[in-house]
Amino acid sequence: MKTLAAALAACLAAGCATQQRNDSVTVVRTRAPANYQSTVTDYFDLMVPGPQTNRRLSFGVPETSDCALYGSGGRHQGWVVPVIYDPSASTAGSGKSSSSGTAAAAAKPVATKTVNGTQTTTLQEVKVSGKGYFFWFSHDTIAAVTRRADNCPP
Repeated sequence: MKTLAAALAACLAAGCATQQRNDSVTVVRTRAPANYQSTVTDYFDLMVPGPQTNRRLSFGVPETSDCALYGSGGRHQGWVVPVIYDPSASTAGSGKSSSSGTAAAAAKPVATKTVNGTQTTTLQEVKVSGKGYFFWFSHDTIAAVTRRADNCPP
């Protein structure tokens, strides 16, 4: 019995004597990418063979990501930019397109409804065509390109 009491006292003393670790991790996030539109446009210029006269790129705003990316400063959290790539976008009117591949002609206006004094558009009236890509940025550099946003890049 004395041995059991001594063992318990030793375990208690050892538990109190150990240092507590501070497991709080500081999250390091890079700044939002600047000029991401031109970087993504250059990516498609280099990666897609042949002329892309009718190409259209639609950019989302950079969003924070919880995925860890590797960069010059080590492991950190970066940014993800959603992009829709439509290689078959028609160019109405003059047939011209800008240098970035977006149509120069004005698009047909979307029908709107007035709700509480504000004009709104419903999702039934919006048409999205093309393939979705997610560009993962570390500073101004593309770290990865994926087709799904819910998977972190390797």
